[in-house]
Amino acid sequence: VALGAALAVAVYAFAAELLPPGAALAAAGLVAVGYEPVYHGAELRAYELLALLAALLGLVLLRRRVGLALGATVWAGLLTHYFFVYCVAAALAWLWLDPGARAIRRRATVSIGVGGVLAAPWLPAFVVQLHADRFWWIKRFSAHIVLVTPLRLFVPFGFQSIPLALAALALVLTGAAQLARRSAGG
Repeated sequence: VALGAALAVAVYAFAAELLPPGAALAAAGLVAVGYEPVYHGAELRAYELLALLAALLGLVLLRRRVGLALGATVWAGLLTHYFFVYCVAAALAWLWLDPGARAIRRRATVSIGVGGVLAAPWLPAFVVQLHADRFWWIKRFSAHIVLVTPLRLFVPFGFQSIPLALAALALVLTGAAQLARRSAGG
């Protein structure tokens, strides 16, 4: 419950950097009542912490808090879940592709690198888990599951309709395009 509350606050703070206050509040509200974070948070899985650290990574970068805050966020994220590597990749892509990030590019990359190096001792344990076939239960790739999964984040009963998933995806992509037009950070 505490991580869920912290996640909603972090999402509001992050969204408030990019969106009007009402939209930021709506984003935080959706996260606060989102089915997947609450469900998996109750199972004591690390997904809610992963989402919190991803939001904090974006917030730290947008507020240009490179150094200890950025390195610690990367370190904690990489120790929490291996999917955090995708957040780090997105952060590095933004830093190196956005001309507006030039002022913090090198310091932020060093901070990210230090956080990654500090988390690296965990890699042998991950390789052992991977080779021990601990992921056998993960189903084969399915386009239907990929399209429907994002909708399950905010809808407790889930959507099983591909057309509805495509409409929601179009809405998200339209919002992302508008956000990108507003600012490079967006």
